[in-house]
Amino acid sequence: MNDLDIRPAESTDFSSIRQLYNQVDEMHHQALPDLFKSVDEIDRKQDYFNTIISNPGNLYLVAVNNKTVVALVYAEIRSTQHPFVRDYEYGHIVEIVVDSNLMREGIGERLMDDTHDWLLKHGVDEVNLTVFSFNQGAMAFYKKLQYHDKHVSMTRKLKY
Repeated sequence: MNDLDIRPAESTDFSSIRQLYNQVDEMHHQALPDLFKSVDEIDRKQDYFNTIISNPGNLYLVAVNNKTVVALVYAEIRSTQHPFVRDYEYGHIVEIVVDSNLMREGIGERLMDDTHDWLLKHGVDEVNLTVFSFNQGAMAFYKKLQYHDKHVSMTRKLKY
């Protein structure tokens, strides 16, 4: 995609970003309706978004094509807070969303490359993320970028 511009998100991007989130929100709700709300139940707030993009410990990039936000990545710098784990800072990919019509065109990879560069410039040399096991496409994407399993989170429904 030649006309793609990757830049920090701005407050004025919120409505476009919310539309992009609708795609991933619907996918999550369809896969795990007991966990994820439907698009109609979600109320994303402009103030919350503004807080995220104004925090210098966060990176929130958007990919824009023809003045339309077509993808985003939101990452944070975090530090360990456990008495049994060595102190270190790490990056955490909170969200990455690419318009479903534009997947596999290299947009997500460009966003992740820019995120990795930003983390390295901030002295962070490790990045983590969480992906739900139903999202095989995302898992394949992350493996292509050399991410690997570090731990596994498991769940079980309890019946009384």
